[in-house]
Amino acid sequence: MKYYDIKSQLILPLLCFCIISCNTIPPNVGRTLEQAGNNKTELYKVIEHYKRSGDDQKLKAAYFLIENMPEMSYAHKNQFTEQLMLTTDSAQVDSDTIKSIWIRLEKEGFLDLKQRTIDILEIESNILIDNIDFAFSVWNQVTWAKDFTFEQFCEFILPYRSFDQLPDQHWRKSMYGRYEWALKHDTSSILEVVNRINDSLYWFRWDWHMNFAQELSISEIHHLQLGSCNHHCALKLAILRSLGIPSAKVFGHGGTSWVAVMDEEGAFVDYGSHYAPQKGKYYQQIRHRWYPKVFMESFRKEKKQFSEIEEAMPPLFSNSHIRDVTQYFTPVFDVEVEVIDPQLKNTEMLYLCIFDKKGWLPVEASIIENNRGIFRNMGIRNTYFPMYFIEGRYLSAGSPFYLTHDGKKLIHKADTSTFEEVKLTRKFPISIPARKFSKLMVGAVFEGSNDPKFETSKILDTIKKVPNAMESIRITDHESYQYIRYKSDTIIGVAEIEFYDRFGKPLIGRIIHSNSFDLIDASKAFDGDITTNFSNDEQQIWEAHDNVAQIDELKIINKNTISWIGIDFGEPVSIAEIRYTFRNSWAIIKNNSDYELFYWDNKWISLGTKKGENNQLHFKSPKNALLSIQHKSLNKMDNPFFMMDNKQTWGGYEN
Repeated sequence: MKYYDIKSQLILPLLCFCIISCNTIPPNVGRTLEQAGNNKTELYKVIEHYKRSGDDQKLKAAYFLIENMPEMSYAHKNQFTEQLMLTTDSAQVDSDTIKSIWIRLEKEGFLDLKQRTIDILEIESNILIDNIDFAFSVWNQVTWAKDFTFEQFCEFILPYRSFDQLPDQHWRKSMYGRYEWALKHDTSSILEVVNRINDSLYWFRWDWHMNFAQELSISEIHHLQLGSCNHHCALKLAILRSLGIPSAKVFGHGGTSWVAVMDEEGAFVDYGSHYAPQKGKYYQQIRHRWYPKVFMESFRKEKKQFSEIEEAMPPLFSNSHIRDVTQYFTPVFDVEVEVIDPQLKNTEMLYLCIFDKKGWLPVEASIIENNRGIFRNMGIRNTYFPMYFIEGRYLSAGSPFYLTHDGKKLIHKADTSTFEEVKLTRKFPISIPARKFSKLMVGAVFEGSNDPKFETSKILDTIKKVPNAMESIRITDHESYQYIRYKSDTIIGVAEIEFYDRFGKPLIGRIIHSNSFDLIDASKAFDGDITTNFSNDEQQIWEAHDNVAQIDELKIINKNTISWIGIDFGEPVSIAEIRYTFRNSWAIIKNNSDYELFYWDNKWISLGTKKGENNQLHFKSPKNALLSIQHKSLNKMDNPFFMMDNKQTWGGYEN
């Protein structure tokens, strides 16, 4: 009872003072305080701390954080995260450990998130005060502070955490202590400092299982030394903001996330994956993705779009902490869409959606006027579906269309009166990791010899173009060779190599290879299974850090190991055809697997099921149709595509 009395004596005067001073607090901040429940005392402590200090800027910074805090929340660790942290101790965890934990917990059904915690109900005053004080102390030291406004400081430096980070009192001071060396030159520009940071982050590894880890603290990410794209962004944001570098997380809707750095001229500079920051269209020029929308996460609340609309809308349009920045990252056009079945709609809203493995994903909305919707700043090279959203369901509101590079709409309306033969080689466009292995095959050679040491040999052919699926080379050399090998001057990354005679009969033999790896690894390139891959990149240099090890460095590595793989046919044979595909080629059509093809006509309509043969599918499809393949064993429809010049063309990807 005595303890309770002492506590009451301490809190009561503070509350009274806060109530008296409430009139001087901005209205929006006051509303947040009212929502904070029992935790308003902690928020008042922050305000009163800076009122007493007389530092008006820090007081305004505190107001900024509190005013924009209500929708901020985080998930406590799920069992995957808890087990991962227990397992690693202080050692670096490897991918096999992560996978074993994930598989075990998935079987036990323990990957669900726990209840989310609302920041304003839990945040402690010392977290905010320490964060504000340290942010200002660094900001007052960096030479570029003069180039930015106070508002930009609040939005891109000040936040006490990112959206994918657990609250952590000491992250800012800790990251500054680890990376202040990057500020070693007083005359450095922002991008020079970021480049130094980038060169030092080679240790971070990506693992898709880490998507189940959800939010982690910065110290946990730094300890694990790996994570998802979101963890990578959270880590980089923490480092950059601790050094007084304005930065934010951006994400391509329906894709991945990366960091944008603001330079001294106020321009956003892409800083994605392990690539050094650079001006330009990062994902279009390097990663070959075209996003329908790019959003920036901001601690500052934006006015909710369509706030006057009373009907239920998809969650994207109620998120006040993202802003549309598509025009800064990709070419855009405004698009007008006329709706069909106006008597069906019973709604004020029209949506543009994309379709991916997870189903419908709305990317933009418009109020319907005169049976039309106008959609602003839509990213090019994407396939859009006009949709209604009624009672939680998406209903077709018009024909899908592909937005071309010059802003024209290529409308897909299946002509069921005319069918055409289509040859399909992939169920999904080439992925970013697969594309880099695909590019590495260019310049590789197939050599024939009758000498097991290849001291005398002949180049049968050179790979001249970037492979996209299972590719074929016709060999015009009619000489016979007992030995044939694949040799690259960079890293070898191969899923499958096959040899055929002039009658189309497969040629088989004994696997041979250089001394730099063993038979088990080499056999993965000749086992008839495109899901087993061979690579001599034992250090995972190119796989994990393709910016760190550039092509010339890879050539030096491979020159030192003299790596190659091949076949000893037992006797000289004449080779008429070589088929090959690159590492991570899982999206190409698999032989003897069942695939179902669909076309869109206000709904997905089946064109039947066929087996893959010669890594291809042959169907008859309506002309001008938008198509999608379902791999029957996976029971998932893949991204839609259409035929252009007899080739599969996907929206959102470099084709």
